[in-house]
Amino acid sequence: MTAPVIDFTALSARHHILPTTPAWPSVQEAMQRLESHGDHEYKGQKADAGLVDEFAELLRHDSRLIGVALTCAAALGRALESGSRTERIERGLAALNAVYRLEALNQKEKTTTLNRLLAELNAIDAWKELKAPARLPRRAIADNWKSTLHENLELASTAGWPNHQEWQSLSAAAWQSAAERLSNFVTGRTDTGKPTLADLVTHATNALPASLLKLDLGSMTIVDWSKVFLSGLVRAYSGPGTRNRISKRLAHRALAILGFNVSETAEWLQVGSADPSPFDGVGVPAPTHAPICALVIRTGPLLTQWLPDRERPILALTAAEFASANEQLPKGQSLFHALPVQLIAFELPAEPHLLTTTKVVVRKSPSLQLGYIGETDAGMDPTSIHIIAPKKPEDIFLPLRRMTVV
Repeated sequence: MTAPVIDFTALSARHHILPTTPAWPSVQEAMQRLESHGDHEYKGQKADAGLVDEFAELLRHDSRLIGVALTCAAALGRALESGSRTERIERGLAALNAVYRLEALNQKEKTTTLNRLLAELNAIDAWKELKAPARLPRRAIADNWKSTLHENLELASTAGWPNHQEWQSLSAAAWQSAAERLSNFVTGRTDTGKPTLADLVTHATNALPASLLKLDLGSMTIVDWSKVFLSGLVRAYSGPGTRNRISKRLAHRALAILGFNVSETAEWLQVGSADPSPFDGVGVPAPTHAPICALVIRTGPLLTQWLPDRERPILALTAAEFASANEQLPKGQSLFHALPVQLIAFELPAEPHLLTTTKVVVRKSPSLQLGYIGETDAGMDPTSIHIIAPKKPEDIFLPLRRMTVV
């Protein structure tokens, strides 16, 4: 097997295994200058030599951490159904960084955390031969370190893990972990819980629930929670099964986090007590009875930065997502009547082509208001929704006339 190519820039700037200083590109430039001048002295030679020596000592000091990180990343990447060894390791490293938040840890904490993961992997039959590459002694030849790492990567590339049963167990554990974090979030507790192997695997493979729910639920925006709701709604009507029931319950909680009073939604959107699910124990935030619940048709990036405000419930969908949601509903039902929604607003400014192509079909309703949300003369105002009076409620096209109602 060929020797692994280690990208020091990726290990530092992207995955936070190594410190970001000294930066590898600067070290490379210093090495090139030293090599090009040979035995001839030049201005800055001492600084270049010092920079190279500093980086070499950093690699020696963190050599065990590098080896353990690459070993764990390769093992996690094995859960991917396809991809080269390099791609699998890259996905594994990204999962380690995202789940453990390595950027916030010092080097000792990183080493402790990844050593603990390696020990957990060693408890799995497929990985029981994984070893932790030892830290390199000063001025040592790295043959033993490289040999151990090569063996680990070879094992990670060939071991049949996870099998179908192991994957089912990991998936169930990931859903349970997500339910515990969600329960803490809706009750105001800041404890996000200890990351699990299941969290790492689902992040590495971009599988549910990691593909929908961030580990830090407090950082999820209106758009993020709207996607959770939409995903659960679509899955709930795509067929029977526990996975769909889990998704529907999660969608129910997402709608409540967005600020909607879920007890006032249509009967088909309610979640009963039958069929146990990891989200059964997750409470629903108390309703705020906000005066206006809005469905925003997204045409730009504005709401991707907004966090949910329970005093101003907003569900944000693109026109295509809105149409997809309505296609899943029982005959004769519509999403904005079922929530219920009093305002449909378009996000402005929009991409020029969307101003003429976006269309939303709305049934006539005397209580339904139409409007837009976006920039005012004073700049971006995330607390204001601007309302306009509709002329033809059944067919609405952009652009809309801008009229602000206090």
